[in-house]
Amino acid sequence: MKILFITILLIHFGLLSQAQNTIYFGYDAAGNRIIRSIVLANIPLRRAAPETIDSVPLKEKLEKYSIVIFPNPTRGVVQVQLDNHPTDSLWRYDLVNLSGATIDKGTQKEKQKRLELSTEPSGVYLLRTYIMGEVNTYKIIKE
Repeated sequence: MKILFITILLIHFGLLSQAQNTIYFGYDAAGNRIIRSIVLANIPLRRAAPETIDSVPLKEKLEKYSIVIFPNPTRGVVQVQLDNHPTDSLWRYDLVNLSGATIDKGTQKEKQKRLELSTEPSGVYLLRTYIMGEVNTYKIIKE
């Protein structure tokens, strides 16, 4: 009786939810579960319409400039390099540790900046840049 009830219940729910996966259980005469079978729904995959691929890098679509910070992780010296940045435009930076203490900060026109971390202890530092009205924060790891 128990097996019949469970079978009818599972068939009933299986018919109501045709798009879902179904799990069936089989029991012996003592009521112990001896079989579990999972029936996966056969849902056809839809293919999206092909999209045209733009050759412009995504970074340049989102920002007017790009920034490269290397090496990261570092053992002492970190280079910050700006690409596609106007030479007459000022940019500002703040380098802080995780406690919030300022390690270095400045304003400059040059596209490259050398940050010296060799006297600082190993850990994580945050470089916040203020460039052309955008504020970005980068994590620098000193080994």
